Amino acid sequence: MGVFGYDLLDPALYENGFPHRVFTGIRRDCPVAWHEPSAGGPVTDGFWSIAGHREVVGVLQRTETISVPAPTVVDDAVGLAVLELARRPEVLAEVRSLGWAIAADELARWVCPQTVVWCRSTEELELGRHRVAPGERLACWLPSANRDEAVFGRDAMDLVLTRRPNPHLSFWQVPDGLDRFRGTLAEVLDAATDLVLTGEPEWVSSVDRSALLVLPVELVRP
Repeated sequence: MGVFGYDLLDPALYENGFPHRVFTGIRRDCPVAWHEPSAGGPVTDGFWSIAGHREVVGVLQRTETISVPAPTVVDDAVGLAVLELARRPEVLAEVRSLGWAIAADELARWVCPQTVVWCRSTEELELGRHRVAPGERLACWLPSANRDEAVFGRDAMDLVLTRRPNPHLSFWQVPDGLDRFRGTLAEVLDAATDLVLTGEPEWVSSVDRSALLVLPVELVRP
């Protein structure tokens, strides 16, 4: 069942955000893998799991996309970024020092609110040792692609605000997503001198979406 014994469509796997530790192993050892049918999640038939950055980009460029981002994708990203900055005051200070033009890409790579893009092959695809037949379903895991060491380097699992280049996939199919993310986050933080975490966040338990139900952060006003 699944990949490495994990049912990647089990919402419980995403109860505390995207399971990066699970996908680190999957990305390393089987970036392209067949996932057997699952009883839960958004689809119940089998599909190809695509976890590596290069593989994800190749699939997205050569298949028909059959899913769309949640309409809240930018707000979800802002909420996750605010939580991260509240948890790490030293990063917030660095963001203020560098400016949004530099920091926004890396924050977007890090939070990646759209978890998966579902595609369907329109032609036979050769992905490594695997052949994907026309009409088969594929799941492209964007947060996994965004942490791919083969593309982002040995520090892919670190938040490095000055990272360049930064070919993240966080706002795939949302052409103005990064600009909206940058602008909204700037508005929030320009209105506050500090961010204080006041409790534990509550996550949306969803395969398709990385987002918060409750964001326990106080904005300290000037």
